[in-house]
Amino acid sequence: MDNQDIFKESLQSLIAYAKGNDFKLEIEDIKNSFKDFKDNETVINEICAYLESEGIKINNYEVKENVLSFVDVNEDKKNDTVYPETVTSNKEKKFVEMYLNELKELGEKTPEDIEKLAESYLNGDANAKDELITSCLSLVSIIAADYDNKGLTSGDVLSEGNMGLIEGVSTYVGGSFINHITNSIKKSIERAIEEECMIYSNNQDFTNKMNKLDELSKELTNDDKAPSTSALAKAMNLSEDEITIMLKEAMKALYKDEESEGK
Repeated sequence: MDNQDIFKESLQSLIAYAKGNDFKLEIEDIKNSFKDFKDNETVINEICAYLESEGIKINNYEVKENVLSFVDVNEDKKNDTVYPETVTSNKEKKFVEMYLNELKELGEKTPEDIEKLAESYLNGDANAKDELITSCLSLVSIIAADYDNKGLTSGDVLSEGNMGLIEGVSTYVGGSFINHITNSIKKSIERAIEEECMIYSNNQDFTNKMNKLDELSKELTNDDKAPSTSALAKAMNLSEDEITIMLKEAMKALYKDEESEGK
């Protein structure tokens, strides 16, 4: 097991322990878990920042910087992701522009004001939750800008970010509110992008298989006699059931094309 795996395992164990301890940790718990890592103070600071973003309160420690570069929750994701092409309609562009202008009119609260609001929310202030959400809408728009052209339209990114904001406020139990809410917004957007990319990838894979099936059907046609399902399955290294489904889909597509031409 390399250092990266050890680090991940230690972090996961620490989070599991915190969840069973009312989402609270002592700074000594963290230091003992990561005492073997170099540049220990920097590591501890970034771990604490990450844990606070997960809603875990660290007793007797104040995060020096809101930087999560060392603890990257998405470090295993590939950078060569193929994003589906997104086209934002003029109507949606106007809506987004109008929405962003309305946010500017709301004004902005300082990070200190937001943290005080979060404290009031934890102390049972009935109005603090709605005020927190409204105050952080501009933060959603700032974060959303980093996800342009990654599989979702601008409006969809904002919508997913706002849902992450609402979820983040609801799951907040202490620690740095801004760290926690930023992480929640990003997770919501990235989750939606992943789903969109998965759908796109599956569609692309199916399209490629259909094209290959068409090519093989032509190659294996003998004296105008179409190849059998078993022959196609063997050639494509697929089951006969899969080939049958693909042939049915091909017939549906052909039927739709003929209908369109007839109109």
